[in-house]
Amino acid sequence: MSYALRNSIVFVILLVVVSAVGFYWVGMRGAGQVKALVESQKELRIDLDNINSALSVYDTTRAQLSRLKMRWQARSQTVPATDTPARTLTYIDQFLAAAEARVNFDFIFTERVDKEDYSYNTYALQGKGRFEDIYALVWYLEHGQRFYTADGLQLEYVEPASTNRSARWDWVSFKMIIRAYFEPESRVEDLPPLLEFRRPEHRPHNLFRPLITRSLPSNRQGLFDVEGATLSALTEEVAYVVDRKGKMQVLRKGDRVFMGRLTRIDMGRGRVEFELNRGGIWGRHTLTVGSGAH
Repeated sequence: MSYALRNSIVFVILLVVVSAVGFYWVGMRGAGQVKALVESQKELRIDLDNINSALSVYDTTRAQLSRLKMRWQARSQTVPATDTPARTLTYIDQFLAAAEARVNFDFIFTERVDKEDYSYNTYALQGKGRFEDIYALVWYLEHGQRFYTADGLQLEYVEPASTNRSARWDWVSFKMIIRAYFEPESRVEDLPPLLEFRRPEHRPHNLFRPLITRSLPSNRQGLFDVEGATLSALTEEVAYVVDRKGKMQVLRKGDRVFMGRLTRIDMGRGRVEFELNRGGIWGRHTLTVGSGAH
């Protein structure tokens, strides 16, 4: 065998061996590694999705915690460690005195209820008062320093026995059940004296007051009373009116008077007109220069 032929045979054998090894490496083991890498990539993507979901939940929880902290820091009510009838009655009396509210009531302790994390005392209030003051009291119990709830409220209009203007035409009778909450584990033993109070922002309308009453309201705001008044002079824009006590008042169109408003100045006829609400009955009241009302 020649030297050249022998070298060719060796080269072919080596080529076959290298090809076989390369085929095994690429076709068998390489494919297995690629498959393993693909599976690993899928697992990594799943883990990444889980991490993103966890981060989203974390961000949401953190935002909720931040809002709860802000609400806690801005809280206006406190749950003390204990409550007694004397403390609750003092708490109510402080508000009524500060608000100059006219409410007369009986105060009765009914029961104490103990829950797992808190307790509360139940009280019954029954009496009479101005509708606005009772409304303010309920509002204060719900929004004041201590945590109270009004569980029941019954109101009934009280018709005044007298027809005098000073009669209590805006009073109602009421029955109310309130709960005073306290937490034995609380660090707040008691509250400081009431330094300030807040009334409801909007003045309530007395739904129990009849549209037509037997008596007229009292002139609490000291408005000019046109009953028995005389018109002494007037211009295109101003009317000079003297009441029954001899006090002169300068009025313009739209000005408020007791139970109504000045609605018209008639220079040509020398008169003024008022719209008055006399206990729910609206009517026109006219004054003429040099003469009385008609």
